[in-house]
Amino acid sequence: MGARVLGVVLLLFAFIALLFIAQTKLTGLVQPAGSTNSSSSVAVGPARGPAPPPTPSGVSPTRTSTVRLPVPPTGFTQKDLSPYYGYITIGNISRGYGTQYSAISLRAGNFSDASLNISNWRIQGNRGSTYMPRAVTLYDPSGLASEGDIYMKSGHTVTMYSTLSALGKNVRLNKCMGYLENTVDFNPRLSLSCPNDRPANFTSLSGACQDYIRSLSGCRVPSGNPPVSIYDDACRTYLNTLNYKGCYDRHAGDKDFLSNQWLIWTGGKFLDERHDRVFLYDGNNLIVDEYTY
Repeated sequence: MGARVLGVVLLLFAFIALLFIAQTKLTGLVQPAGSTNSSSSVAVGPARGPAPPPTPSGVSPTRTSTVRLPVPPTGFTQKDLSPYYGYITIGNISRGYGTQYSAISLRAGNFSDASLNISNWRIQGNRGSTYMPRAVTLYDPSGLASEGDIYMKSGHTVTMYSTLSALGKNVRLNKCMGYLENTVDFNPRLSLSCPNDRPANFTSLSGACQDYIRSLSGCRVPSGNPPVSIYDDACRTYLNTLNYKGCYDRHAGDKDFLSNQWLIWTGGKFLDERHDRVFLYDGNNLIVDEYTY
């Protein structure tokens, strides 16, 4: 009897011990609301709030870029600005007092190897406006080259004069253009800077011929009656090439033949001689630049 009671007591204690162990394990797995388990490295349950948007392809998620919007001129908003705002700027304005001509200079900023077609853009002042015309890119000696759209590249300038073109056309300058000043009355005058075209056999020419060639300053065309012998064929043959056509024939293929400067003649003044607010508009009537004086 005593042994049987002892066996029952031991079984009871064993059952109680098993219940205690099971309760301890359940307590370690289930956390009360609001409590944390600092020893666990696994998060249980979904994160609260919406998931972040996916990162666009090719963009590092650790970097952000900020685009600075240009400040519009007073009285205008961002929607009034051209996509080319600041690419072309009004560099300088000479208002032209009285009978003096006016001049407006445009400058192209740094925009890689691209080019901007500015023909049909507009310059607007308080009293009037003018449209950007077309121009001859490569003015050949025949003078028959037709005008085309003006494409400005980085570093280019366009100067617009209120006078008339002596050529009857607007042009892109080249390094031989100064020779035309001998036969064409430009207003204002062109820069007299031309290549030094002494022939390879310069020293083999007669002394009188060499002296005369040395006396010819930049872009000057020889006289019709030069101070050399009429029998000096070598000299006279060379002198007959010292003009725009000869220079063009020698240098039109040079990489630096074309200048970065375009000249435009509008034949009319519209700027206020005292004060003005001048805008450059693109072909969609959006502001490219502003200039006040």
